Amino acid sequence: MLFYIIVVSIALFFGAWAASYDKPAEIKNRIGVFRHSQSSKALYTIAALVLIFVAGLRYYVGTDFGAYYRHYHKYADTLWERFRTFDEPGYALIAAVTTWTFDDGWMAIFLSSLLTIGLILSTIYKQSETLFFSLALYIFIGCWHGSFNGTRQYLATAVIMCGLPFLLERKFLPYCITVFLAFLCHRSAIIMIFLYFVVYREINFKNLLITIILTWIISLAYEYLFSITNLILDDEVSDSDFTTQSVSIIRIIVYSVPAAVFWLFFSRHELTKRDTFMGNLLTVFSALSIITMNSSFLQRIILYLAPFQAIAIPHMLGMIKGKTRQFANAFAIIFYAAFWAYDISVRSNMIPYRWIFER
Repeated sequence: MLFYIIVVSIALFFGAWAASYDKPAEIKNRIGVFRHSQSSKALYTIAALVLIFVAGLRYYVGTDFGAYYRHYHKYADTLWERFRTFDEPGYALIAAVTTWTFDDGWMAIFLSSLLTIGLILSTIYKQSETLFFSLALYIFIGCWHGSFNGTRQYLATAVIMCGLPFLLERKFLPYCITVFLAFLCHRSAIIMIFLYFVVYREINFKNLLITIILTWIISLAYEYLFSITNLILDDEVSDSDFTTQSVSIIRIIVYSVPAAVFWLFFSRHELTKRDTFMGNLLTVFSALSIITMNSSFLQRIILYLAPFQAIAIPHMLGMIKGKTRQFANAFAIIFYAAFWAYDISVRSNMIPYRWIFER
């Protein structure tokens, strides 16, 4: 645990340093895209590299590390067949590049981490006004250490994150292409098409009531959710402990608090389009968390929305006026840091950390 605290502290140190030099300015004619200073860019890049190298140079840390580390040749050998059948060729392409270069499993893991973490943090850099706060939330919500597991789905998550500008600017075709590319990494990403149709829903009591009712109804229909999952993944979902295990109530509360805060304190404000967009992101994330709380397997669908929270939460708290905002930001960081420490501690596959050099 101490190792992770040290690594995260180093990354956040450079993130805070980057923020101290930053003077973000929204780029004209680009919704939600910000320009940062060169100094902040360099320091933020160092923070990102720290996280990438620790994730990419791990050895048997994460539940499915061995499958991707040992069998990259099998993935590489099926690359063209996977492309032909649209059977998740994303990791197979990484595996093929590995065979063409270092031809060692560590390179496949490293390239996966480079793409997963790099794409998400790059998008956060472009889309966030608060580099340190967003970087901290990216780590503490669990996106960084979560990528040590579920390699293919996290690759898909990183691609979906790249579609954020298209969602903000309501560009349907480019967003569809982004979802398709994510689909090539993990089939389940196709469900993220629905996000385009909900992020600009009007913030009012009627839509909140509809969301609550739908959340309640869908949460009672698990057999249909598994049927839909079977259809999307083209596979039979096994009746394993992971499939039927309920998610920790602590996790559900943490995931739901931002949406509750938004609706209690900000939903009646005069909202901009960006306010509405972020409020809906928080709401959908919370609703999906509650819907899938009785299955750890189904809950993996919210991985696609988790990185968005690193932008949506700071934006929401940025709506607070005066010194109260600083208090709210500090409380949020402490709140999520405590959750991060808890989440790391209950993952037996994360501790101890081992470097690839120790193999």
